[in-house]
Amino acid sequence: MKKDFTNNLSCIDHVHCATCRNLEGGRKWRESLTKAFKLPEGKVDFDCPHGVPWNPTEDQLPEPARLPVRKKTLTDRVIELCQKCSLDGCSLKNKALHHPCTVRRIIEGNGQTWHVARQQCKKLSDFVDELGSRNVETGKETGS
Repeated sequence: MKKDFTNNLSCIDHVHCATCRNLEGGRKWRESLTKAFKLPEGKVDFDCPHGVPWNPTEDQLPEPARLPVRKKTLTDRVIELCQKCSLDGCSLKNKALHHPCTVRRIIEGNGQTWHVARQQCKKLSDFVDELGSRNVETGKETGS
């Protein structure tokens, strides 16, 4: 069964109000929602349950909800290091620039994958060696 879009975080957080409440310009976008969501009364042109009018002015749009700021992890530091790296042709640098989530999975995956990532890049290996026996995510000593 499809979930109700108006109870979805994207609607509740008001991140799509300008598009959704554009009666003509947002219709295709609202139609696309029907693939995954149930719309109020089954209508593509539904009234906003949060009270945002059709074709709102800027001051009629609600402020988007603010997501909590995530604290940077050591994985974030490694990705930044790879992105700023001066080595040309490094596959990890390329992944960090274009697919940081892939690098995050490599680093946060099992230990084997982490060691493979270290072997792919000398600078990354040096960075990890600087961390010594620290946990890659917390930075705390592992006590090994």
